[in-house]
Amino acid sequence: MKMVPLSEILRFAGEPERIRTPQSEIFVTVRLYGQGAVRRNIGAGKTPVAFTGYRVRSGQFIYSRIDARNGAFAIIPPELDGAVVSKDFPVFDIRTDRVETRYLVHYFKAGRLQRQIQQLSLGATNRQRITEDRFLAFPMPLPPLDEQRRIAAILGHADKLRSYRRLVLSKFDELSRALFHDMFGDPLSNSQSLPTKRLQDWISPKRPITYGILKPGPEIDDGIPYIRVADMKNGGIDVNTVRKTTREISDQYKRSLVQAGDLLMSIRGHVGRFAFIPDALDGANITQDSARLAIDEQASAVYVRACMEMPSIQHWMARRTKGAAVQGINLGDLREAPIPSPPMEKQMQFAAALAEVRRIASVSDEQLQLADSAFVSLQSSAFRGEL
Repeated sequence: MKMVPLSEILRFAGEPERIRTPQSEIFVTVRLYGQGAVRRNIGAGKTPVAFTGYRVRSGQFIYSRIDARNGAFAIIPPELDGAVVSKDFPVFDIRTDRVETRYLVHYFKAGRLQRQIQQLSLGATNRQRITEDRFLAFPMPLPPLDEQRRIAAILGHADKLRSYRRLVLSKFDELSRALFHDMFGDPLSNSQSLPTKRLQDWISPKRPITYGILKPGPEIDDGIPYIRVADMKNGGIDVNTVRKTTREISDQYKRSLVQAGDLLMSIRGHVGRFAFIPDALDGANITQDSARLAIDEQASAVYVRACMEMPSIQHWMARRTKGAAVQGINLGDLREAPIPSPPMEKQMQFAAALAEVRRIASVSDEQLQLADSAFVSLQSSAFRGEL
C-alpha cells in the first residue's frame, strides 16, 4: 500500500489569535487513545488569563503536542465549532480530495502512528512535544479514495458492534440493582416493612468487622498476601496485583486474616467498593483501607453485598464519610448500616437469580474481549492493505 507523509493530507490551519476574554470562551481538550475532542471544564477560579491560541472549526483535525504519544488525536465536532485551544494543540484542515475523514480517524485510533511517536519520546518524563513539522513528516498508508471508503465502512460497522456489546455489558449492573429493588424494594426506605438489622448483626460473632495492616512494609516474594483497595477491580480482586508482606507483620494483625468467601469493603479513599475473597487468597490479610465483613452462615453474603451496593445505602455511607486529605468511614458508623432482613429462602432466591445474571454478563464480557481482539486484527489487516 502506498505510504505518504501526513503533510499530503493535512494542511496546518492554526491562525494565532489573541484570546482577550477567555472567561467567555469555550475551551477544547483532546482525550487520549482516540476518544475524541471534548469541552474542557475549567475549575472555579482557574480561568486562564488572556493568551495567544487558535480558534477551531468543525471538521478540523487537532492533536496534543504533549500527549500525541498517548493517542490524543481528534476531529473537532460541530458542537465545538468556534472554540479555542492553546498553541499546544495544533489545528489542521483535512484535504478531503486525498483522504476520507472516516478512514483517517480509524487510522489514528489504530495506534500505529501513536507507536511511532512513542519511539521518538525522549527524556526522563517521556513527554517530548511533537512539533507540527515532525508530526506532518510521519507516513501513513493511503490507498485510493474508493478503497479508503470501503475500509472505513467495514471498520465502522465492526466498531459499532463492539460499542453495542459494551453498552449491553454496562447494563448488567443496572439489571442487578433492578432485580434487588423488584424483590425487596429500596433498602433504606424499606417499603416492604421488612425487619431491619444493623450490619454488625449480620456478621459472624467469632470474626467481627475489622480493618487490617497499617504499614505492610516492603514487598517480599514468599510472604503473606495482603489485599489493597487498588487490587479491588471490576467487582472482584485482581490476584495478579496483590502484594506480600512478612509473616511477622501479618501476625501482628491476625484479627484481619480473611477466608475464601469473606466480603471485603473499601473504607478509605474510594469508600464502598466490594469484593468477595477468592479461594486463591484464603488466609491473606488486608490493609487499613478496607474492612473484612465475615457474613454469618445463617445469612446470604450475596444478598448483604447487593443491599450495600444499592444507591440509597451507598448514599447513607457517603453521608458518614469524613476526612480532609483522605476520606473514610469509621467502623463504628459502618457497623450501624441498616440492612433489611428478608427470610433466608428469599435471600437465596435472589442470590440464585443474581448468579444467573452474572453468568450471562461473564459470557458477554468474553464475547466483548473476542470482538476487541478481532477488531485489532481487522485494523492491522486494513492498514497493511490485506482487507
